[in-house]
Amino acid sequence: MNADASRPGAGLYVHVPFCLTRCGYCDFNAYAGLGHLAERYVRALEREADLAAPGWAGERVDSIFLGGGTPTTLSPAALGGLLGHLRGAFDVAPPAEAEVTTEANPDTVDEASLAALLAAGFTRLSMGVQSFDPTVLAALERVHGPASARRAYAAARRAGFANVNLDLIYGAHGETLDSWRRTLDETVALGPEHVSAYALTIEPATPLGRRVDGGVLPSPASSADTTWATGGGGRTSAWARARTRTATAGGGGTSDLLPPTSRPWSAASSPWAATSG
Repeated sequence: MNADASRPGAGLYVHVPFCLTRCGYCDFNAYAGLGHLAERYVRALEREADLAAPGWAGERVDSIFLGGGTPTTLSPAALGGLLGHLRGAFDVAPPAEAEVTTEANPDTVDEASLAALLAAGFTRLSMGVQSFDPTVLAALERVHGPASARRAYAAARRAGFANVNLDLIYGAHGETLDSWRRTLDETVALGPEHVSAYALTIEPATPLGRRVDGGVLPSPASSADTTWATGGGGRTSAWARARTRTATAGGGGTSDLLPPTSRPWSAASSPWAATSG
């Protein structure tokens, strides 16, 4: 492939739908208990990459993002093999120039696995911390605790990751403004290169949505505790229905709560897609 170096590079998004558990708020293409299909799924991704690659001849790929789901439920060897296949199929920028991200949850990584991912060519880690408040994590049905998130972040730094994003969710049932501030304070103190913050969205077809619709949990509008003052003087529900994003200096990225959706090449049934720009 003869990519024009003067043009903006393309980016690949690869979806890995496997999770340890499925959180009650999640309405994405994710599955728990299907890890036995992981090897076959990776082979299918590689075959689909081979089919799609000719349509991207002449396009240089500057970034690759593995999202989910939780990609790090797969072994570092499987993820490294997949990355190598993508590099062979597409005109990916050299390792020193390309941004290659994988999402991770704290309980699916340790220093050894993270070092293996870095050695395989992953240059950026996007970790689903969501909160440093155990009450909020329980409301979100996350399987990790604050201590696990701290350990995983420290392990990423020891392994050599110099580019780390932390995903946060605000607006869970029972969360207070003080709790959210404490999460932000701890996040900033850790010093990640990037932070993505998302308002919790209640989707009707999820267990959380059904609990709200059934009256088991209060709706956002029914609780004064879920109304926070915004910096601009307005007010917004902590269970806001629109996702938002907060970014520090340090480049782009996505989250397991907001996978890319607008792409020149995609298929509704496809587990992965590519985007330019």
